[in-house]
Amino acid sequence: MPRQLHLNYHLIVQVIILLQVLLGSGGTTVPRSEYEKLNFRRMKYTIAVRRLLKLKFTREELATHSQTGKESPAFKGVKARKPQLDPVRVGDIRHHVAQQYKIDISVVNKAITNALADARKTKKLKIEKDD
Repeated sequence: MPRQLHLNYHLIVQVIILLQVLLGSGGTTVPRSEYEKLNFRRMKYTIAVRRLLKLKFTREELATHSQTGKESPAFKGVKARKPQLDPVRVGDIRHHVAQQYKIDISVVNKAITNALADARKTKKLKIEKDD
């Protein structure tokens, strides 16, 4: 790699590091300005999960996708299977929140599931209101 190109590459990487926060080993990043608004010491983990999900996924994705992509055992054969959210981004959020709050991954998974259910309810209410 030519020296000038090599220096430019490293400069770009340094700028990205300054502007973004890496959440996990999957490479998921969030804007540093948004990340710094998350006060992990005062904020409940459920709120942190919701805010990080909103930073990495659209409202539509949150309302129409599931954490695993698997069919719900409660509605087997009744409801259509929802597509899975990007597992890398979800995994990075999951591990980051578990690490920040020193809680088990299963607790974070439940918070993600609840956040997705609330997004579906919000979308449904908005559709009903518009009708």
